[in-house]
Parts: sequence; structure tokens; C-alpha cells
Amino acid sequence: MAFGPYEIGPSLGRGGMAETVLAVRSGPGGFRQEVCLKLLLAHRRDEPDVVRAFVREARLLASLRHPNIVQVLDFGAHDGVPFMALEWVDGIDLRDLLRIRRAMRRPLPEPMVRYLAIELASALHAAHTARTSDGSVGIFHRDLSPENVLLSRAGAVKLGDFGLAKARDEQPYTADGVIKGKVPYMAPNYAASGNYDASCDHYSLAVLLCEALTGKLPFDGRTDLELMDQARYGARPRVEASCPDVMPSLAAFIARGLGATSDKRYATPEDALDAALAIERPPRAMRELAELVEAGGAARERNIEAFKPAPVEASTTASEASNGGSELRQSRARKPTRAWRTPAVLAALVLTLLSMAGWLWSSATPARDDGAPPTAAPVAGASKIPPQPSGGAISGAPAAAQPAHAALPVQAKPNAVATGSAPKHARHVPSSASKKPGTLRVIAVPFGKVWLDGTLRGQAPLELEVAAGVHQLNVGRREPTLKQTVIVRPGELREIVVRY
Repeated sequence: MAFGPYEIGPSLGRGGMAETVLAVRSGPGGFRQEVCLKLLLAHRRDEPDVVRAFVREARLLASLRHPNIVQVLDFGAHDGVPFMALEWVDGIDLRDLLRIRRAMRRPLPEPMVRYLAIELASALHAAHTARTSDGSVGIFHRDLSPENVLLSRAGAVKLGDFGLAKARDEQPYTADGVIKGKVPYMAPNYAASGNYDASCDHYSLAVLLCEALTGKLPFDGRTDLELMDQARYGARPRVEASCPDVMPSLAAFIARGLGATSDKRYATPEDALDAALAIERPPRAMRELAELVEAGGAARERNIEAFKPAPVEASTTASEASNGGSELRQSRARKPTRAWRTPAVLAALVLTLLSMAGWLWSSATPARDDGAPPTAAPVAGASKIPPQPSGGAISGAPAAAQPAHAALPVQAKPNAVATGSAPKHARHVPSSASKKPGTLRVIAVPFGKVWLDGTLRGQAPLELEVAAGVHQLNVGRREPTLKQTVIVRPGELREIVVRY
């Protein structure tokens, strides 16, 4: 599809304000350039604050010219649609790479973390000392996290997404008391006061490097408030404990950046850059990172099946809404349509009735005097289904909120272990005693603990040998919050990635 001088390609992602797509700009003589086109969403184009923020991002990016910062190539509007053309980085982001490495139970190699430290510190120095079009000096990123660090197949490191960036002398554009950014990477003094300076970006960088080096975030908490309390008052972690071979200069750079207050971090952008440049640069860093990105991209496409919290639909009950609509869905079951909801409910009802009939046929237990069928034993972790009047629909969550492979409760003999029935095959999942076990691998982004069938099993990433059949999976920072019913088949390696 044509969009001004650009030919629109596949979507790359969608946020709350804009969507990014891959596009191609063509010209005379066979000129062809791939770009990342950022388009303001249709329902946000009439909001002055959103449009103003979009224009601000483009203006600030135009002031930044550095090899470690994603460049803006064009800005304007076409047919009333504001757009930004950004440098296209062919590769993956750091979050993808860390997630894959965690699944392998291998943090990034220490030389690669040194390389990241030098490159990203250089990008921050360029931003912190840049002169904007209005003459002010200094731009704060305010959202430095693995998602916003792009890694190219050539081994380049690029800092992107300046959507929350702010010039040093710019007046606040968010409401009083509102802070922006991702809590695990947010400087505790900024969270407490709302005042941001260059050292807050250095704190975010230190958290990112600690996570890349050790495979875990430096601070944890059951809630955002607890996490911030740990970051503000807790003991500073020492990366040497998890990575004994870390170079002292890198360990010192991270430790200084993790200071609880600005005065305990680097005083100026120049001090931070000098400390980063004192870290020994690996001689083959760019080539080795390119190899990691190439392998990581292939592994992501081949193995990883991402999960995200399901949105709360308008028909969600009050109790479900209070849980934040946090049921997880597989990517292949994330596009429900109204057309199949009624047949799905009817099919589920038919399967349940058939299961009841099969049990009654095989059971030697006499029927109750009142003629009511025996009470079903529910699958562990599944929602209970109360008795239904004749012709009634199954109660509980809407059918659209159920994954295509979710198990249905079936009748079971008293004191017997209940089994599940997969709707796709309309048959019982055999008991675990007669099946070869499978393997369940759980990855939580950015971090989380794993409960299986109501039992805490450990910290993600986690690989468990489990009985074939239906299991209830929960993931959370301290308490089990996100939930998913999972079927593991005999000998299968089932991998689940949970993103908060």
C-alpha cells in the first residue's frame, strides 16, 4: 500500500500511541531504502497532548546524531496521518536476546555486557550533551530498558524509542505527580520525587547491565511499591557474586550506577562516559554480537511461543476485571471472533454431556434417589461449573476468553483423579500414570516465580518434568497472578513465555 513516497510493508509493533511498520522508499535509478515508519494511531490523532508528544519526539530525535542512536530520517503528515520515518535496524531487541539466553539458562557472555556498557554509555552521553533546536542542552531518555535497545545483525547497538524523552530545560508535560517509565528500571529518587536528571538514565543502564550479566534484576518486590523500596533502601547487589569472572571496571560501573540517589551515581555525563571507556573493549565484540543476534533471531522464530495478558473484554465479570484480565493466551488463540462463540459453547456442552453419559454407563455406583447425576470432580485449577438447567449455557468466563486448547471438566468416579478432555480431539487426556512425562519450560519477562498446580516450583526461567495431561500454571512476582491452563503431551517440550 502506498503512503506518500513510501510503500507500506508488514507491521512491526503497536503501542498505545503509534504503530510501527516496515516500509520502503523508492526513487530514480533503482534507489531503494528500508525504513521503520511510525504512524500515529487513528483514535489518537485528535488528542492534542498525544500529537504534541509525537512532534516532540521527532524534534528531539532530530537533535541526536550518533551511531548508537536510532536516527530520524523524515517527519510529516500524509492524508492527515502524522508519521516519522526512522532508521531501520535489521535484527532483534535486547529483551528478545535476554529472553532466549534465559531459556538456555545462560546470561550474556561477560565480554558482550562490556560491549553493551560502552556503546549505551556513549549513546547516553550524546543525548545528555546534545543541543536541541530551541538552544537547550541535554536530553534525558527516561525509558532505557532492554525493549528499547536494538541489536542489528551486523553487531551494532542502537538506543531507540525516545517517546518519553525530555529536554533538560523543558517544562514537565505530564500531569503533576505522574511518573513515566518501566518500574524495574526506574531510579528510586525519580519515583519518589518526580525529578529526573542524567543520573536516572545511568541507573536504568546499570539495572539493564546487571540483568544482562547475571540473568536477573538487581531488585525484586511483590508490588511496584515494594520493588521501589528495595531499590531505595535495600542492599546494593554485587554482580561479582553471580559472575566471579566479571572485569572489575565493569562491576564498578554497574555498582556506581545502581546508587540509590543521584549523589551516589556519576556526577556528570562526562564522568559516566569516562568510566565506561575505562572498561576494556572486547576486540571481536561487534562480530560476536552479530553472531548472537543471528542465532538468537533464528531461535526466537523457531522455538518461542509468546504469551501476553489477555485484554479485559466488555463482557468480563466484575471478579475477572478485578484480576486485571490477566489470563494468558497463546498466540495462535489470540484472535477470537464472535462467529465461533455460540458453536463453541454448544460443543462444550455436548462434550460435557457425552462425558457424563460415558461415566454413567461405566459406573457401578447406583443413581441417587432424586435422580440427579453424580457431582463432577473438577480438573485441578479449572473453574467449577455449577449444575445447569435444561438447555442452559455453561456459566463462568465467556467462551471467547478460553484458549482453543483449554481443557473442560468431565465427570469422574468418586475418589478418582479427574482428567481433562481436549475440545479439539473430543477425548479424555489419559492419566499421567499411563503416559510418558513431558517437559514444561517457563520464561517470565522481566522476571517472576512459577506455580504449577498450586505449588511454588521456583523462579523463572524454569524447566520442569511434568506428567502428561492438564496443568494449571500461575506466574507472579511474589503471588500467583497471571494464570493459564496448559496441556502437556507425552514427551513434549512445551515452552511458555509470560510477559508482564
